[in-house]
Amino acid sequence: MAVTPAGLEEISEAGAKIVWSPSSNRVLYGRTADIQQILSLGITTGLGPDWTVSGEDEMLSEMRYALAYGRGEIGDSPSPLVTPRKLWQMATRDGAVVLDLDGTRPGLSGKIGKLEPDYRADIAVFARTGSDPYEALIQSRAPDVRLVLIDGAAYYGDDNLREATARNDYCESFDACGGPKFICVQDSPTASNRRDET
Repeated sequence: MAVTPAGLEEISEAGAKIVWSPSSNRVLYGRTADIQQILSLGITTGLGPDWTVSGEDEMLSEMRYALAYGRGEIGDSPSPLVTPRKLWQMATRDGAVVLDLDGTRPGLSGKIGKLEPDYRADIAVFARTGSDPYEALIQSRAPDVRLVLIDGAAYYGDDNLREATARNDYCESFDACGGPKFICVQDSPTASNRRDET
């Protein structure tokens, strides 16, 4: 946030990366980084809530905040490069790239952030639809989450999807977000270290 325009040029030339947390920045400091310049320079930028004390409490809310900021609904002026698709990219692929150690060997970007062979299938499925799928994602709320897969296995979702998708037979049903859901925590009823975890 404190980086000058010249400093952003240096970041771009060095191939450095940025994580943008606009909601926390605005609460704590009354402003945020010049995201329009950051994106126009092609700096790889991840998006994430900083912490719940000063910012949004989860990624979807941070994405909505960032979109409102980009559209000029909050903040000083619009940032046209902040689009729903760009925010989705910042929250997925670019977020993984930001966490790489250096440019010569992939860290997390070689494992997460894309739906491709040899990548972990970390997937969230949402019920909300619309003409722009990226906008529909950003406008989603917790009740819109239909299914969550981690490394291709379903850990959480709508209870009517449990039988077809749950990662094992030891999942629990409960009411959440206004409807029946399932969650899979324990691995086996006889596993000594996870048996009583619920």
